[in-house]
Amino acid sequence: MRRPHVIALALIVAVVLAVFGQTLSFDFVSFDDAIHVRNNPHVFSPDFFAASFWIQPEIGYSVTLPTLTYALNHALHELEPAGYHLTNVLIHALNAALAFFLLERLGLKRPLAIVAALLFALHPVVAEPVSWITGRKDLLATSFALGALIVWLEPTLTLRRIVVANILFALAALSKPSVFALPLFLVFYDRFVAHRGSLQRAALAITPAIAIAVALGIAAALSSSLDLAIDPARAAPFPLRVFRSLGHRLASLLVPTDHHPYYLLKPATWFEPATILGMSFVALIVALAANWAFRASRAFPLVVLGAISYAPISNIIPLVHEVGDSHLYLPLVSVAGLVALGLGEITERLKPALRITAFAALPVAFIPLTLAQSAIWRDSVTLWSHELEAYPQSARVCHHLAGAFALRGEPHVALAHLERCAVDQESRVELLPSLAAAAAQARDREKYFSIMREMVEHRPDHPSSKQFRDRYGGKLPGVSR
Repeated sequence: MRRPHVIALALIVAVVLAVFGQTLSFDFVSFDDAIHVRNNPHVFSPDFFAASFWIQPEIGYSVTLPTLTYALNHALHELEPAGYHLTNVLIHALNAALAFFLLERLGLKRPLAIVAALLFALHPVVAEPVSWITGRKDLLATSFALGALIVWLEPTLTLRRIVVANILFALAALSKPSVFALPLFLVFYDRFVAHRGSLQRAALAITPAIAIAVALGIAAALSSSLDLAIDPARAAPFPLRVFRSLGHRLASLLVPTDHHPYYLLKPATWFEPATILGMSFVALIVALAANWAFRASRAFPLVVLGAISYAPISNIIPLVHEVGDSHLYLPLVSVAGLVALGLGEITERLKPALRITAFAALPVAFIPLTLAQSAIWRDSVTLWSHELEAYPQSARVCHHLAGAFALRGEPHVALAHLERCAVDQESRVELLPSLAAAAAQARDREKYFSIMREMVEHRPDHPSSKQFRDRYGGKLPGVSR
């Protein structure tokens, strides 16, 4: 490796470690960490012959490779969260380095590739997948996806490189299905950028990768758990949902100051700002693609790569979670490359010192925003307190925050919090099951029986109400069988 590359990589890795080093003091959070790690039997003893090892039943798709890395973490340090967080940070540093190599391979000059890699490494939207242990599926999928692209973009595409690229894609697909469309970029690059043969030859070369994606998709569908990731019933109609989610994600990238573990969106409309922004952006991309000069520029392959990496999470197929910061992790590589190209054009006539200052300004400006966003994931109480500030009328968020207090060994605080939510949101009936559970954990017998009487009266069909009525109905006044 040449010395300039070593210096560039050292800078990128050092910045990532400095910014995300704080996560080593973070805990697990009550946002899927139990599903993926703490309560996942394959973390403690992987069973390669179990269907649930290949398709995670709680989420509806394959996260086999992340599960194996969690198992390795557990073998080394059991459930101490620092090691899990350190692994995430190291994978993110690797991804920033791979982004540098890929963008340089796609035609960016080395200074611009460094800037792009730093933009990718430090954008606040990456705080979620890096700071959240469960975000590892996005980190690993991106690692192997970038590796496959780098191998494929070698000047000479040999049979050995085709095999390696397909293996890397398979590993990416076993991390998260968001990479399923990536082989299409390999065909695009081989045929229209590198001009290395016929379209049929390029398509044949990616056949194993396509077969892997199809096989994993069929396996998820046959497992009857695919509806956990895809939910047409709750989604807005096509193409409204596509434009709205695109606009929302563009806003997250352009104004990266207010991010959440999940977004409680109102029903989509054609005239809301996010939908209009999404439609405008699509119109812009179509207009640029129709321009011959743009198709001949260094920006065009980046636009195509961004579109292909975004396609699986675009809501063409309606997702349960319409938007999420971790969804943008892989597409951010292309966006960072495009921004770096734009900075290069804008600063082309500046003196070298001013140009370096301009290149450094944007990544440096991201650091305080990213530090603040990462800190949200410190523990469950911090996470759900932040979410409650954004959605104070959400009974679901109130429930999660109460659960976080209970997990921290503060059931009385959880009960008091739920009582406040019930008053503030006028949602006492909805919160009655959570209130009853909190009262039981707090060992407040009088409060528990009082709440359960309300449950029997207002939610008689709830399983807890039936159990309570069967056990105590004939002994307590005010409760009938």
